[in-house]
Amino acid sequence: MLTTRGWALAAGNLALLIAGRLLGVRELFELGLGLATLVIASCIVVRRGGHDTRLSRAVQPLEVYPGTLVRVEVSIRAGGRRSPPLLFVEELPADLADGVPALTPKLTPKLAPRLTSRLRPRLPKAPAKTLATTTDAGDQARRPGRRAIAFPIGAIEARQVHHVAYQVLPPKRGRYDIGPGSTVVTDPFGLARAPDRPLARSFLLVFPAIEVLPPMATASPHSVEGTPRPLAPTPVGDEFFTMREYQPGDDVKKIHWRTTARQGRIMVRQEDRPSEPRAMVLLDDRRRSHARRSDGADSFEACVSSAASLIHLFTSQGLGVGLALASRMGVRPDAGQNAGRADPLRRPGSNADARGGSGFGKGTDHQRELMQRLALLGLSGSGDLAAGIGELLDPRTGATYLAVVTTEIDPGWELHAAAGARLEHGLPIVVIRHLRHTYLGLRGERLREEEEQARGAALLLERYGGTIIDVRAGESLKPAWEQRVGARSRSEAAAAR
Repeated sequence: MLTTRGWALAAGNLALLIAGRLLGVRELFELGLGLATLVIASCIVVRRGGHDTRLSRAVQPLEVYPGTLVRVEVSIRAGGRRSPPLLFVEELPADLADGVPALTPKLTPKLAPRLTSRLRPRLPKAPAKTLATTTDAGDQARRPGRRAIAFPIGAIEARQVHHVAYQVLPPKRGRYDIGPGSTVVTDPFGLARAPDRPLARSFLLVFPAIEVLPPMATASPHSVEGTPRPLAPTPVGDEFFTMREYQPGDDVKKIHWRTTARQGRIMVRQEDRPSEPRAMVLLDDRRRSHARRSDGADSFEACVSSAASLIHLFTSQGLGVGLALASRMGVRPDAGQNAGRADPLRRPGSNADARGGSGFGKGTDHQRELMQRLALLGLSGSGDLAAGIGELLDPRTGATYLAVVTTEIDPGWELHAAAGARLEHGLPIVVIRHLRHTYLGLRGERLREEEEQARGAALLLERYGGTIIDVRAGESLKPAWEQRVGARSRSEAAAAR
């Protein structure tokens, strides 16, 4: 296969041959014939350039957070004889390829490093032993959203190993396919190329970006009656925990008749208090709840990042942490709309429950598992967030703290009286709300209406002791968290002293 340079030279050869023949200039004809011989010889060298090489790729680390440098090293081992001149071509996602030094093929190896350092002063010096060149469209096909990067290697002596190393900087969460790659046999003049040994893909998993949040306060805002309500109550054993509504199968001896008479429904004593504080993070992944601003700000990505930040915070505080999705709430597991739909929170052998929750766990290994699932999470078209809150506030779920990450507070949340009853007994809820209307570019009267509705919904939930943390488009969670939670932590610490 001729390269762009090869086709240009072949066209020049043909022009020289025709000109020499028509004009009767023997020198032009001989020059054209000689260059044509060079092109033909290059094709023969490429086609007969069979060799025995082995390729391998190492990606370190395989799991990172956005903005972390990842080193990719490809090893090319020659066989029992010297290889012909080689070129290694690597296919990368466009987001990763932007960080790989791209040099024009005309640059010499001596000048290229100096020019690269001038063009990309912010990029750390790549440890590559060869230089990267971007192949042109005529030499390497490119798929949408991906880019082919070429690394000139040259000939490799028998039984020697050549290393091609470069660094990439993943900008956002997700799974990135590095490769496929392949060696390409070329001639010394770069006139012809032929694909040779293929190299399979490697995968890089990028977790959601997290913000390191200050620790939670020891108490949430006071209830309507003025009594304090702890955020994460410390258990003391199997004793009275809370009241809940009677359900079939409950022991009738645990019915609390005084509370039943006061509330007009059968209430029982809940005594199976969990052995340790547990926090459940409920993430709203429904498509209708999210919006994207024209400048690229995405409410769903902001919510995923906030959920990851909460998981990191709870894990660092030693709490058991679980993760649930709104798309799996209020929907039967065998519903037709979810048939065949892969749930990123359920894996063979994992401790995920029937609602798509991850189950509770502690430690860095469990945090890593949750981050892996959030890295691959996408939007869904189903689910009922209000029903999910009602389910998770059920004392039998074992959660002592519920954090909801969403964009809107549905007025229907107040219909779940169990939520209010649970909150009144010291089991709070915090809502991180990435205000959806700030992503829609609203103005004037429409914006004022949305702001008023958002304030009304927040006051409604705070009446039951919930904590609302509002984050606008383009803003980070940490300042808002510090304003609502961190300040209370500092004041209570000062009071304790």
